Amino acid sequence: MRCAISFETLLNFYEEDVDNNNKSLINSHIAAECPSCLSRLQWIQRTLSSLTELQSDTVPDYAFAPATALFREKYTKQKRSSLLVKLLFDSRNQLSPAFARGNRSSGYHLLFSSSDHNIELWLEEEQPQKWYIIGQVLSENDKTEIIPQQVNLTPAGGADISIHPGASEFHIPSVSSGLYQIDITLSDQDICLRNVSVGV
Repeated sequence: MRCAISFETLLNFYEEDVDNNNKSLINSHIAAECPSCLSRLQWIQRTLSSLTELQSDTVPDYAFAPATALFREKYTKQKRSSLLVKLLFDSRNQLSPAFARGNRSSGYHLLFSSSDHNIELWLEEEQPQKWYIIGQVLSENDKTEIIPQQVNLTPAGGADISIHPGASEFHIPSVSSGLYQIDITLSDQDICLRNVSVGV
């Protein structure tokens, strides 16, 4: 015979979510050993206990660590290093017979160096106060050419010039004479050339 006490009422009773009056009635009913209610109450107890145990389980460190590392690698922005460079060579400072006669060339060559890279710049005067810059970045270790992701020229005053080279050698035409900061973005590092003299 089916008992009049519903499953929901028994569940509320187990979770102590019934008023005192109903609690007393259900306690008396259970004490009378209603087989249907005893069976359902035991099932509720087993099931909820199992669920509680499942919720309390934690992922072991040996399983969690690789997942954490993978997340960090994929979604955490990697810290980029920024390299400052020094000027190693300026062809304008080299003596030559042509300079001795007063015939200064309309172009010159600059070589910069960091701990990891050499940066070469060739500057040619296109017209008065306008220069054509050719540059490239070489690995210090094996002298291989590197394709920059972006090259940005920042003048002391005026608008930035930004290019995205498609080859290891980059070209920037019509650069006005002046002092520039040149920032070169590589895949894993940034190179900063400060106070680069363009035609001055």
